[in-house]
Amino acid sequence: MPHIQIRDVPETLHRRLRALAEEEQRSLSQQALVLLRQGLTRVQGALGSRQELFERIRRRRVRWAGRRPNVTRLVREDRER
Repeated sequence: MPHIQIRDVPETLHRRLRALAEEEQRSLSQQALVLLRQGLTRVQGALGSRQELFERIRRRRVRWAGRRPNVTRLVREDRER
C-alpha cells in the first residue's frame, strides 16, 4: 500500500488531529486517513454537482438556441401589467 508523508504540519493542526484521534480511539495515521477520505468525498461530490449544473446549462442553451425571446418585448409586457 502506498505511503504519504506530510511535512511542516502546524502545531495547532497537529494537536487538533491528535485530540480527535484520541476521541475516536484511532491512531494519528488512521484519523488522518479518515479525514482525507471524507474531504475527498465532499470535494468529488461538489465537483459532480458542479458538472451536473454545467451540463444542465449547456442543454438549456441548446434547447433555446435560435428561439430566444425578445427581451425588449417581455420587459414592455411586464411594465404594462
